[in-house]
Amino acid sequence: AAGALLLPSMSGWPLFSGMMRVIVIPGALGTLMGALLVFAAGYWGGKPLIRRYGPWLGLHWNELNALERRLVGRFGLMVFLLRAVPIVPLAPVSAVAGALRFPFLDFMLWTLAGAIVRCLALGAAGYLSRDAYSQAGLRLTQSQAWLSVALLAALIGLGVIWLRRKRTQGLNP
Repeated sequence: AAGALLLPSMSGWPLFSGMMRVIVIPGALGTLMGALLVFAAGYWGGKPLIRRYGPWLGLHWNELNALERRLVGRFGLMVFLLRAVPIVPLAPVSAVAGALRFPFLDFMLWTLAGAIVRCLALGAAGYLSRDAYSQAGLRLTQSQAWLSVALLAALIGLGVIWLRRKRTQGLNP
């Protein structure tokens, strides 16, 4: 949506540089800052934190140990891929990386690289679908206007009913 809302209609280098400046860099840095907080919680909370709150996120310590053994030497690439794919939740990746004591600098670099790809893909998708966003916004505006008129009419009708009941109660003590 950001690509549709924040970027004017343009193409080529101005589009790419605008997308990087307005969407990708702020989005990737925000993703990195949030990921670092969750990484730190996983790193310092580690096993007790995962045992206590992990089931809410679908994480279990035994599964994490098995995962760590399978990903030896490939964990950075997995962090990158899981960050780059827009459908994967970000918090569990960071918590697992922290709990498994993934090297901090490697985590930062792989997270930032994946977040750049993710934000670029989402920004481009939003930009390419901007006409659909405009149409949806126009329909929503029209629907809101009709809904407002209907609510106002309903409130006036309820007010009239309330006043009539008050008058009737006042006449019949």
